[in-house]
Amino acid sequence: MARFVGIAMSTRRWEEVEEQVTTRIPEESDTESVTGGRPEHPTDPFSAIVDTAMPVSRRKGRGLPPAVVRAADTAGLENGAPAASPPENAGTTPKKSRAGRGAVKRAASPWQRSHSVWRRAGVDWAQDGTVASADEDDTPARTGSPDTARAQTVQGARKAPVTRTAQTQEKAQTQEKAETPEKAPPPRSDVPRSRRGRRARRAGIVVLAGVLVAGAGAYAVQNRQDGGTSSPGAADATRIFTLDPAAKTDGREQVLAAVAAVGETIVAVGSDDVRGQFLTSANGGRTWRLAEVRAADGGEPPPGEFPRQVAGGAGAWVALGGPAAPADGSTADAVGGPAVGGAVWTSSDGRTWTRQAGAPAFAAADEVRAVARTASGFAAVGRASGRAAVWVSPDGRAWQRVAASQAKLTGVLRLDRVAAVGDTLVAQGFRSQTVTRTVTRGNKKRRVKTTARGGGYWRSTDGGRTWAAVRVPQQRGSYGSGNGLVSGPGGFFLTRDSRQVTGRGKKRRFVRSTVVFSSADGAKWAVAGRLTGGDLIGVDRLSGAPSGLAALVSMRGGKTAVMRSQDGRTWRRTAVITGPALTGLAVLPLGPVVTGRDGDDAYLSLPGTGDIDLAGVDGAVQPDRAIAALAPNGGQVLAVGGTNGDAAVWISPDGRSWSRASGTGFGGDGTQRLTDAAGGGEGWVAVGRTPDRPLVMTSANGADWRRARGLSADFRPTGATYGPSGYVLVGRAGDSAAAWRSTDLKKWTRGSGGLGAAKAMTDVATVPDGYVAVGGAPQAEKGKRGGDTPERPVAWTSADGEKWTASGAVPVPPGAAPGRFTRVAAKGGLLVALADQGFVATSADGGKTWRSQVLEGATTVVVALQGFVAAGTTGAPGRSDVIIWSSPDGHTWRPSRPHGAGLAGEGAQRLTALTALGDDLLAVGVTADHRGERPTLWRTPSP
Repeated sequence: MARFVGIAMSTRRWEEVEEQVTTRIPEESDTESVTGGRPEHPTDPFSAIVDTAMPVSRRKGRGLPPAVVRAADTAGLENGAPAASPPENAGTTPKKSRAGRGAVKRAASPWQRSHSVWRRAGVDWAQDGTVASADEDDTPARTGSPDTARAQTVQGARKAPVTRTAQTQEKAQTQEKAETPEKAPPPRSDVPRSRRGRRARRAGIVVLAGVLVAGAGAYAVQNRQDGGTSSPGAADATRIFTLDPAAKTDGREQVLAAVAAVGETIVAVGSDDVRGQFLTSANGGRTWRLAEVRAADGGEPPPGEFPRQVAGGAGAWVALGGPAAPADGSTADAVGGPAVGGAVWTSSDGRTWTRQAGAPAFAAADEVRAVARTASGFAAVGRASGRAAVWVSPDGRAWQRVAASQAKLTGVLRLDRVAAVGDTLVAQGFRSQTVTRTVTRGNKKRRVKTTARGGGYWRSTDGGRTWAAVRVPQQRGSYGSGNGLVSGPGGFFLTRDSRQVTGRGKKRRFVRSTVVFSSADGAKWAVAGRLTGGDLIGVDRLSGAPSGLAALVSMRGGKTAVMRSQDGRTWRRTAVITGPALTGLAVLPLGPVVTGRDGDDAYLSLPGTGDIDLAGVDGAVQPDRAIAALAPNGGQVLAVGGTNGDAAVWISPDGRSWSRASGTGFGGDGTQRLTDAAGGGEGWVAVGRTPDRPLVMTSANGADWRRARGLSADFRPTGATYGPSGYVLVGRAGDSAAAWRSTDLKKWTRGSGGLGAAKAMTDVATVPDGYVAVGGAPQAEKGKRGGDTPERPVAWTSADGEKWTASGAVPVPPGAAPGRFTRVAAKGGLLVALADQGFVATSADGGKTWRSQVLEGATTVVVALQGFVAAGTTGAPGRSDVIIWSSPDGHTWRPSRPHGAGLAGEGAQRLTALTALGDDLLAVGVTADHRGERPTLWRTPSP
């Protein structure tokens, strides 16, 4: 860092220094392409270092940091001391009058004025005579919107915010417009983040900082690019993008898959569309709460993992589960299916859960079908690599797969149920066995051996490490392998279906019942009782506790009876449930608790007490809300998506105030969701998806909507644009790409040309001589097409939106996998398209030829003030932050990581839509954690 030394300076000399800081800004030109290299942390092109009392003015030229420009105009201290702190809402009320500054400026000494100049520029003074340590954090400060700012702090230095009046603010804005260079590129530091503490800020601070000897003190200028103060970032848009006030459902598919109870502590586990859930009660079901869930390091757990099995007691609980879609493509789901994927959660009280690492004991394709609490820990059973598997754990956190040779489960295909009394376990499952039978062929009889699958029971006395088969006799007309196995009062219990014959002759009939077997040690079994009833079909689920047993029994007419017993001998019916699909059962001292799904809603009930209203449990039910696209048209901007399971549109005149649009056709059977929109001379068109028909909505003014007619029933649109020949929609019809065009939003014409070989068009943009669409087609494999072969990126061009021609081959860059194009943006004849496999392609001739490069993580791209802007995410699952790339030409991309709420920090943040709005960028997104998702709205100056 350059240094200069002086004894004293006159007021005039300090004024000259101020002028240098304001005008002598060295321009940086050392930018470089970051594609394919390690992302750095350059100066954020969307934000600036400003004081919390200083709103960022929107300017065409952004070469100078506003803090530097404003420093000379706003420097001042009152009576040689820091000015009073600004009002609490100073950062959000730029027009509000604040303490007068004119007298303050006149009273300030030259030293005080210089100190304020540098502080305004993001530079602090420290009385230690040394430059900033190289180990100091030095991330550039960011502002989340044009109306908010971020204060700079340095360790050991006091904040000295300076108030300003509306008049001086207007003066500063006028000076900024006059003195800011036009379109100066944002500078970038090539020094790694941990080393940049030694360097002055490269974005406009003249290297005049140094040691000044004045009086008895020596001072060192410190430039800290990130003072550690959080920017407001994106705004919570929960009240902006309102839910449907007339909706009767939340629009999500939610289920409670399993439940466990010990004493009065109850834990019910399940999921909705986007998150796993733990509902807990510590008082026998009288009150409920949504549990806290954290990762092992205290951060947010990975998203998309759902607990499916739960067990606990004696101060230790465990839940097992996995992703919503098993990696091996099995049929396991969130409704009582096996836990596939190896996700593990633990808790000491059932109220706070920690996500643990399941590997290496659990592989991605392992199926855990049951888990039990033992005296020495936990045991889980299921299937792995096509045969039965057992896992054991002393605490629920660290798991070990029991070796097949040790377990002695030869020939056992899988284990479905497990129950524990102390460290004695009994498991139920299926085994392969050889059956010999006599077959008559012609006049000869011969004995034939075949391999069949049969049910069986196995017992372990050492917590699940070694097993031996046990025999449960078939008595009282019982048959089959059994449909329930639990521990209960005095030992183990299981149930089997039974069929008995009564009467003779014409009065002869079969009577269904269920036989209950019991065992004190799991080795010797005998009949304990029977469940009977004229309308009984069979036991669906059995549960036990020291206080008794409970069973869910299927009945004729689609009903389910809840039956209770204290000893397994005598049973009584306590309730009948009609409608919900029941998946979980646990026994409380006062009765059972039942979980499941009622339609698309989770079901939780304590028969005898009543159903639990989950909407009354804070955070348990979160209505569906998603904003998928933004579309400007003139002075208006449209946001489209869905809420409560139906399509939705919001309209704004300026990107700040929003109102929900109305009309017909937004709802229907299944989920309705709009995914793209376009505005033009005849109004608006919005497209999306439904389960069984095209979703195309039109509006003349953006406020009143109706469904379009005249499109084929098999059309599934995904993209829309407006151009010289009218509105164009793209998507797929069956297994082929499809396009439609209209000049008036009333009559639609289907596109033709080179579309049949492609699976789908995904997006479309307007160029000067027509339209360009992008999508994917099956990758050629040994001369064949179709099937599940990988897709390759494809582009089409059209002069009128009706006749389409496929462009030349799109190259896949080295290091990237083939994949379809998902987004395209056009600025004149220059196009940028994103692929779903982490690369970007550019065309300079309107889509005819393309060149590609890696751009990992980008999900959307738009045209901005100075070129293109792409947005995506970076970071681990559950902790991802927003990352932005800017490019003047589509070839050289510069990354930036904006800070602030909804953009970075705890949880997962992502942008779902982005558009240019005047000189700004407008974005909507989502911030998510284990409590659910919340929409965000972000407005920031365009690069």
